[in-house]
Amino acid sequence: MKKSVLSLLILLSFASTAFAVPTLQVGVPGASPGTYLPYTDSSNPDEDDTAVTTGNVIVVGGTQAPNAVHLGGAFGGSDWSTAVNPAPPAAFDGHGALLLITYAVDPSAALSLRISTDGGSSYHASDVSYSSLFFPNNHAPLQDSTVTGYAYFDIGNFNFDGTVPNFADTADTADGELKTIFLEFSGVDWAHFDVMALETSETGNQNVRTSWDLENNPGSHDVTWKQENTPVPEPGTITLVGLGLAAVALYGRRQRK
Repeated sequence: MKKSVLSLLILLSFASTAFAVPTLQVGVPGASPGTYLPYTDSSNPDEDDTAVTTGNVIVVGGTQAPNAVHLGGAFGGSDWSTAVNPAPPAAFDGHGALLLITYAVDPSAALSLRISTDGGSSYHASDVSYSSLFFPNNHAPLQDSTVTGYAYFDIGNFNFDGTVPNFADTADTADGELKTIFLEFSGVDWAHFDVMALETSETGNQNVRTSWDLENNPGSHDVTWKQENTPVPEPGTITLVGLGLAAVALYGRRQRK
């Protein structure tokens, strides 16, 4: 009896470990190799459990779930309509896994959304922008009043021959692939990143997987990018700095005399 209970506990332990790493997640590399920025609550836009960055590099992780043989676009074809649940937009046909972007424009500069998936040697613009398209549920930050547009990028299929950590707890790992995404944005106040892919099982069924609640993963591992604003000194501050420099110059002249 004790041996049966022990075996059950070991089996449950392995089962919980297998599901600890989200099938899809988006993160931000930390200061040290192999680390990632924590997921926190953010405002402007309002979003729970997101990594916030002003940098130009994010990471997408895709892992192999039990009985999965493919994660990306349609397996053995190009039509996303083969998905069993739910039916995604026809605009995704012919694409692999998709990086989805919700953004708010900065009117002070021309809008440009470009990414690189090959190490930064070449960039491509967003595949398309629509007013609404990407989210089968009411996923934040869609409700934010500052949202002005949506875009998606084809980031290809995921391999299962590498190792992917849980970005929120790197002690947990699973088989899969990390994709490093380089950003080149202008005219954007903020941008929020999610990822979506078709997961094909051994039986041939293809289901939509995402980095938000539809995935039923622990948490919502996604990223919010914000424009890095350099504070502009107020006129009074500039005047004080100028007077200080003049005083230093005058003092130096008197010392030389």
